[in-house]
Amino acid sequence: MADFCVQCAKGLGFPESDLAGLVTQEQYENEKLVAACICEGCGPTIVDYTGRCVNKECLMSHEDCNG
Repeated sequence: MADFCVQCAKGLGFPESDLAGLVTQEQYENEKLVAACICEGCGPTIVDYTGRCVNKECLMSHEDCNG
């Protein structure tokens, strides 16, 4: 099964990201922890607790990457 970040999932019409929950909101906010993963759209990337791509250098160059 393919996994997509929030931005790629939204672009393809999927309701949510498959990559959400790899880190907790607490880990992200308190420890600035992100998850390294592979998005089928972005390629190797990093995501926050919601599954949103935060890698400014991902293959898709999302406008809303805030990494």
